[in-house]
Amino acid sequence: MRSGAGASGPTLTAVLLCVGFLSTGHTLSAQIPTADGTPSPLSDVAVRFGARGEFGGDWTLFRPCDASFRVTCESGLIPQLQPEIQFGLEAAGSIANRLFVDLDYDQTREFAGANRFQVLYQGQEGELIQRLEIGDVTFALPETRFLTRGIPVGNFGVLLGAEVAGVQLQTVFAQQQGARRTREFRLGGIGTDAGIIYRDTLVLDDSDYVQAQFFFLVDPDAIVGTPHVNVLSLLPEEAPIGLAPGNAPIQLYQMERDPVLRQQVEGYIRADAVLERDGATVGESGWFRYLRPGEDYYLHSSGLWVALRTPLRPGDALAVTYIAQNGQRIGDYDPEVIHNRGETPTLRLIRSTQSRHQPDRPTWDMEMKQVYRVSGSSEVDQFSLELTISLGEESGGRVFRNSPSGEPISFLRLFGLDTQSPGERVDWAAVLQPGEEVLEDTGLQGTFLLFPTLRPFLEPPPLPSAGLTAEGSAELLGADVNRRVYEALDPFERRASGLYRLNLTAEVRSSGVTSVFSLGAFGLREGSERIFLGEQILTPFVDYIIDPRAGVVTLLQPEALLARGTSDVLRISWEEPGLFQVAPTSLFGFNAHLPMSTLGGLDLIGLYQLQQEQVNRPRFGAEPPALGLLGARSTIDADLPALDRALTSLFGSRAGTGSSLSIEGEVALSLPDPNRSGDAFLDDFDVGDERTVSLLSNAWFLGSRTNFREGAEDLLPPVLDATTAASLVWQHTYIERGVLGDSLGTFDGFFPQEIDRQINVAGTQTREPGLRLTFGTLGESSFSENRWRSLTTVLSPTGTDLTYTEFLDFYVAGADSLTLL
Repeated sequence: MRSGAGASGPTLTAVLLCVGFLSTGHTLSAQIPTADGTPSPLSDVAVRFGARGEFGGDWTLFRPCDASFRVTCESGLIPQLQPEIQFGLEAAGSIANRLFVDLDYDQTREFAGANRFQVLYQGQEGELIQRLEIGDVTFALPETRFLTRGIPVGNFGVLLGAEVAGVQLQTVFAQQQGARRTREFRLGGIGTDAGIIYRDTLVLDDSDYVQAQFFFLVDPDAIVGTPHVNVLSLLPEEAPIGLAPGNAPIQLYQMERDPVLRQQVEGYIRADAVLERDGATVGESGWFRYLRPGEDYYLHSSGLWVALRTPLRPGDALAVTYIAQNGQRIGDYDPEVIHNRGETPTLRLIRSTQSRHQPDRPTWDMEMKQVYRVSGSSEVDQFSLELTISLGEESGGRVFRNSPSGEPISFLRLFGLDTQSPGERVDWAAVLQPGEEVLEDTGLQGTFLLFPTLRPFLEPPPLPSAGLTAEGSAELLGADVNRRVYEALDPFERRASGLYRLNLTAEVRSSGVTSVFSLGAFGLREGSERIFLGEQILTPFVDYIIDPRAGVVTLLQPEALLARGTSDVLRISWEEPGLFQVAPTSLFGFNAHLPMSTLGGLDLIGLYQLQQEQVNRPRFGAEPPALGLLGARSTIDADLPALDRALTSLFGSRAGTGSSLSIEGEVALSLPDPNRSGDAFLDDFDVGDERTVSLLSNAWFLGSRTNFREGAEDLLPPVLDATTAASLVWQHTYIERGVLGDSLGTFDGFFPQEIDRQINVAGTQTREPGLRLTFGTLGESSFSENRWRSLTTVLSPTGTDLTYTEFLDFYVAGADSLTLL
């Protein structure tokens, strides 16, 4: 049984599932004898088939019940049972060394673009047909400035390659499956500032705190002020002298489930680890490895907590031994000495294996749960870090609560992350960047956000600036505290119980001799990337390497690139499989390469892209376009021996290569057809009015005063100028408040009955778009004389003829004291 949370309440889902698997593989082989009697392979095709079937159903119960989810309020006795069968097929090999098969299809893949189907016929030298591809074809075109830069290489269709009298021909008829993407980065300076600067966006749930990496070395209940402890500013004296580590080095050990052969080689010791806390005891026995400070973990200056470089795996455990400030030994100090005597030392357990590390066990509170990872880089710019905490999605607008005095308090302040600046910004004192503290390695890389309390979304800290104690902060949250994220016994329930969202944006610098960064795309088509530093194209395996599956690019020598380049802008374009095709595009193309002796060659290129119609009656502005491209590209490289002889006669013998002349030329012709169907429908009398006016606030602007008052003398002031103009605020979204003045969310538009009370709606209401206008300043309810203000919007960016328009209809509600002109 799983549990999740929505905007209104939890959803309980019970699942009944039966799964079956089938997998088989076979190789089809045949051989024929050749003229000399030796066997030659006729076919060698390997085939593998796998299938997966599921048969099951589920019950879903939504609480609290909401009118818009009426179907989920009552679940039936018998669930809806739906069978699902998914299969995969792989085939690869050749037939008579002429026909090649490459098939890789799997329905379980997350992206259908990763499936591959290709049948290739390869002709022999001298034959007319040199290549015939069916399926996923690669239409390789010469790199040109005007023609082929935006054309995807990967398509699905038919490709034919031929050779006639030395002229190489290539033609294709296919549907475009790929899409070209472009992203720009900015490299830093030369030397220690070399790197890549990019803006990163991250959305975390409150249940996404860093796991298995940050731990207390002492019982957190013994620290002064618990649970409201700011671990970043902890001092050794804030823990009892019998628990706080003294001057002797801390010895930290990690238990791993590794083969016995490694234990003798890498210095493992056999030990027991025990923790007694709150009357309960948990223990682990196994082989422990010593962790090196500054390399394997980061130790805070207080000595009260650590952060591991690599999070623990489910089967790992963590233990420690040290000498406290009063001389008391916590665990057996120097356990290697005891192990070498053939005895088993005892350590103090910090974190047990995952099966025993649960909310009702002693080690649970030894792990920190107020730490969130902002970035994997330790070079986040503190001035660029922005954070908004929202209850549910940020678009819902629930980002604050009203204090008893009526003051709106953002969740950022309420949870203790904004106590210094007057604006809504994260205090940099709540951010940990261990890689920036010292020059040498600290054992931890990244940027982390630490709340000043151990369980922030259950026990928020006090807020003195708003006159709130810790109890007052919790009372302000009310029922919106999240207890399950810290106390639920089921790990799946803990991970799915998020209520709050941490919406983060930050500018990150990736620096060093080798700069590694992600394109934010997966499954790139191999060889489709083009990387430019300014106008200079970079060479693969010389200037960079790329992992097409993960979309990760590594610059091999960023400092050298910056030194010889004229720009620090890195522009990367690549091709990836298209996930969505709203309007499929077909491609017709040909390419002819004419060799010109040893001087070079001439390429003739023709392309025609045809977009299919989305609907039978295309609306104005959404007609199916087409584009024709014709062009020629020539490259000539010629040696100049006559020039070499002339220079030799003038200057004597010369060192180096001979003189040469290189000429590149390109001509292109573009033939766009913005509407190949020739028709467009302004109104089909089925879907809407002829013309609608946008009710979004960003589509309207303040207008100028009118030049005349005829017909509105009683409504407009005698003089229309700045002294008689009223202030005006217009908006299409607004925050709705509850009985206590708290934010219930941000909404667009109004319900029909809010627009016209004579409208009766049966069933669930949906909001209609609306623009709300507010005249005057806050508290200014009336004026001594008439005031004016005008608004303007664009009806058409290219112009429109309204001379034959009979009506302009505007509907206004809630404006008894106002007049619309």
